[in-house]
Amino acid sequence: MSFRSTVDRHLVHRAAVAEVFVTDVQETPGPAYVAAAQLPMAHAYYSDDLSTPRRFDILLVAEAGRQAAMYACHRFLDVPLGTAFAVRTLEVQLADGDGLCVGSAPGELWIVMTFPEVRRRGAEVRHFRVHQELEMGGHRLGTVAMEVSAMSAGDYRGLRYLQRRSDPPTTVDLRAGRSPGRTVAPGLVGRRDPANVVLADVVPGVPGPVAELRPAFGNRGMFDHDYDHHPGMVLMEGARQFALLVAGGPATALGLRARFLRYAELDAAVRLSMPQPVYRTEPDGRLAVPVQVHQDAAPVAELVCFLRTGGKS
Repeated sequence: MSFRSTVDRHLVHRAAVAEVFVTDVQETPGPAYVAAAQLPMAHAYYSDDLSTPRRFDILLVAEAGRQAAMYACHRFLDVPLGTAFAVRTLEVQLADGDGLCVGSAPGELWIVMTFPEVRRRGAEVRHFRVHQELEMGGHRLGTVAMEVSAMSAGDYRGLRYLQRRSDPPTTVDLRAGRSPGRTVAPGLVGRRDPANVVLADVVPGVPGPVAELRPAFGNRGMFDHDYDHHPGMVLMEGARQFALLVAGGPATALGLRARFLRYAELDAAVRLSMPQPVYRTEPDGRLAVPVQVHQDAAPVAELVCFLRTGGKS
């Protein structure tokens, strides 16, 4: 396995080489696949946090896993370039977070990947599940699991039109005239840079607050290329920040579970709320914060963020 250079950015659906983290993917007997990814020590988005000691971001790990899965689909499952992927579920769970501590060199992440289910229509892959075991520096980190649908570009355009009954605007179309709203103070959601805050217009509610998702479309860490919807990773960032806001103190996200129900449109308000009170998980006592994402009264996504609270984050 090589960590010398990144893989082709097109095969992981990135526009910028700087946003590619996977460096190698190889097929092994099983069938299984092993991927290597280099985690950057400094990144304007992923490295902007208040954790002590510094750790690689859980969403950076999830993104590396997503890229590894996309690459394996194109390279080994013969999914053609131009195919649109719709992530249905995504879960990342870390053992304890300590294995993600940033040292004196970029992180070298190992991903062992299997596809428990691959459904085809004829020769074309239409749906798959992927399971990934994560390791770095000899330390078992945890797991990433995804369920993904695949469709042609034409089918994707038809699906988007069916949901909206119109052609969707893009982040480029809306970037210039977008108001940031009353954004949350960065420190309340574990950030230093206001550009990385995605929550605004928070109001009290029962059993918890309600907030609007207001990411900066010009933030290339979240929006590497032009989108016609809020990507799932941005919804997960919103859930993580919402959970930190609810926790109200030092906390580290050690797990995220997401189920995506429909596309989150860019030109209508997207709101996050708590459908039920927070609860403690067993046996490690993590704080689980349920988050519902809705738009125009329709559910968009259901998530749970698992936090380790108290003491140093």
